[in-house]
Amino acid sequence: MDLLKKNEGFTILETLTSIIILGLLVGFTIIFFNKIFSNSKILLRSDALILAEQEIENCKIKMVLQDTSYANIKGNLILIRKITMFNGLRSIEISVHSKNDNQEILKFQFFNENKN
Repeated sequence: MDLLKKNEGFTILETLTSIIILGLLVGFTIIFFNKIFSNSKILLRSDALILAEQEIENCKIKMVLQDTSYANIKGNLILIRKITMFNGLRSIEISVHSKNDNQEILKFQFFNENKN
C-alpha cells in the first residue's frame, strides 16, 4: 500500500499545461519564420544584392568599359550597368530593377582607376 501513496512525478494538469505552452511556442515560431522566409520583398532584395555584388566584382576584375543590361537566371531582376569616364576615373553605376514593375530595388556607384 505504500507504493500507491507515493506522490512522485507530475499531475495530468501540469503535463497538459506544459504541452499546451510548448505547442503555442512552436506555433508562434513557425508563423514567425514562415513570414520571414515567404516575404517576397526580402528575397527579391537579397537576390538583387547578390547580383549587384557579382557585377561589381566582375567589373573590377575584367576592367569592363561598356554599358550593359541583363536579367538574372530567375528572370525576375534586371541589372543595368552604366560606365562614365571622368578625370582618369571610371564611374560605374549598377542598378537592379524588378522585372515585374520596373521599380528600382537598389543602386550602387563606385569609382575605379582607369589603367588604359
